[in-house]
Amino acid sequence: MKINTLTAISFFAFFLLFASGNIVFAQEKQEGESDCSVKLQEGETAYEDGSLSSSILLLEECLKSGGFNTEEKVRAYRLLTIIYLYKNQDGKASEYMHSLLKLNPEYRLRPNDPSEFVDLYKQYRIRPYLIVGGAGGANMPILAIGTLYSTDNAANQGIVYRGLLGFQINFNISRPITNKIEIMLNPTFSVMRYRFEGTYFDYSTLLFTETQTRIEAPILFRYNLKDKYNFNIGGLKPYLILGATPNYILGALGNAQRVDIVSEDQSRSVEGKSIKMTDLRNQLTFSAVAGGGIEYKLGLGHLFGQIQYQHAFMNLVSSNNRYLLQNEIAKYGYLDNDYKMGALTFSVGYNYPLYNPKKRKSKIKNVSEEIKIESNN
Repeated sequence: MKINTLTAISFFAFFLLFASGNIVFAQEKQEGESDCSVKLQEGETAYEDGSLSSSILLLEECLKSGGFNTEEKVRAYRLLTIIYLYKNQDGKASEYMHSLLKLNPEYRLRPNDPSEFVDLYKQYRIRPYLIVGGAGGANMPILAIGTLYSTDNAANQGIVYRGLLGFQINFNISRPITNKIEIMLNPTFSVMRYRFEGTYFDYSTLLFTETQTRIEAPILFRYNLKDKYNFNIGGLKPYLILGATPNYILGALGNAQRVDIVSEDQSRSVEGKSIKMTDLRNQLTFSAVAGGGIEYKLGLGHLFGQIQYQHAFMNLVSSNNRYLLQNEIAKYGYLDNDYKMGALTFSVGYNYPLYNPKKRKSKIKNVSEEIKIESNN
């Protein structure tokens, strides 16, 4: 029993010694990690006291050692830029401004930023060179009916077309041209659905539902109603879009159901397998696109909601293949009417900007013009 007690006491003492050693080690490590934070404060104090060389030494030492976190690096780059501007060392100032904008391309100018700092900042192109993202949402087809074709008198059939809810997903690739204008490419995969209803020979009702899978490649011009690259402006940012898109049908499937009235109390339903309609469609068509949306800044990118209208220009039905499915025509009595299919789409997505800050090239004055101006004076 004594041996067990001594063993327990020894083990407990060893545990306390080990734990206290780790606590001391952790405290020393924490102090080491915060050393550059202290030096940053000392560098800012030295700058305010007019000791620019001491401030440079403190800040550059920690930048080289990697002791700053991201927020501290931004503060250090900003201060070093200001200091070198005061020392008339424009090259070093530009070097640190470039480092600042690479680390934080959406740096917001502060009220206390010196005018020289603001002027240097404005020499840099801060728009992203590319914006990428994605979105998803719902669509509702809008059909415009042309010439009617039928095995019955089409004028007496009570024909109705209804758009059904579908969906789409798309990628966004955008190139800013100015702070308000962008060119966009939105590769899209969509599923669109509609239903046809009509009465045949006063005793038969046909329901025909078609599902089309498509790929689209809208090319759009986007106009931002606010300067989205003025990072001091927050809140919601509305925009408008206008463009055109090709629409290519990958596949089209139809489902038909014919209901015949046999007597006052009895009816008969005729239906079968899905009908492949792809060959009966003009697979490539074109549409105009118009719409708008609202962005909300979330992180470095933007969360957005968008509504878009597609106006179809071309008939979807292939005139040459209208009578191709003879068995189905005999079974259901259905013939394609000419129609164009646009859509109203709703989508939600996220866009992420890719930055590569560059200093704008300054315009070089013509020497002969300067001489001419001086001679005139």
